[in-house]
Amino acid sequence: MTHYRRRRLGLLLLLLFAGCHNAPDYKTAPVSGKVTMDNKPLAGATVAFTPLDAKPEAGKPVLSSTGHTDEQGNYSLKLDADGREGAVPGQYRVRIAKMDRGGEGKPGKGQVVPHAYNQDSTLQFNVPDAGSKEANFSLSGNPSSAPPRRGRGGS
Repeated sequence: MTHYRRRRLGLLLLLLFAGCHNAPDYKTAPVSGKVTMDNKPLAGATVAFTPLDAKPEAGKPVLSSTGHTDEQGNYSLKLDADGREGAVPGQYRVRIAKMDRGGEGKPGKGQVVPHAYNQDSTLQFNVPDAGSKEANFSLSGNPSSAPPRRGRGGS
């Protein structure tokens, strides 16, 4: 058997066994909302929910969820582990980020969302068992001047 065929057979077996593995079935709840900054929709941002009690353990995924805002600032979360809609119910730290990489000869500005909402975020949201369509975040371009307003379910 040639080296190429062995590699293909090994890859096929790996995929076959991976498909047979039964991953834990975590209950998810739909989560969506809107992000604004300075009372304007924040388009093209990433919204990441990470469980507050997240402690990485070998063989167990951290059950975080991520969404991306559209032109109106609306987003819906998907579980990072397997792409299912929503998030596992519980308390989350929320990080919101948007990079301006520039283009067409124009230099980028880098991170346009203040660190208080991403790198140093204290934003939190409690995902109830039934989910939420009100995971809204109203950010300020100058976070020291006004605290962020959060939708129902947030704390």
